[in-house]
Amino acid sequence: MKQQKVEFYNKKNQKIAGLLSLPKKMKPPVVIIIHGFKDAKEYYPFVNNSIKPLTNENIAVLRIDCRGSGESDLEFKDMTING
Repeated sequence: MKQQKVEFYNKKNQKIAGLLSLPKKMKPPVVIIIHGFKDAKEYYPFVNNSIKPLTNENIAVLRIDCRGSGESDLEFKDMTING
């Protein structure tokens, strides 16, 4: 399994940080995991414990930090439901 940090940018040029876990197979299906309110991509133990079994089955996993959380841009205090 290979794991790498990734970054995406939205229309407002705000960074969205993520972790991409890849299996050895080159073109896998991908599971995208989005954390809960006020958490971060590494927060949930059951998610972290699922990464290796999924990649062992040739399923890639992308975990992201939503805006205002973890390594993504925006302060949490500036986060709004509409934003």
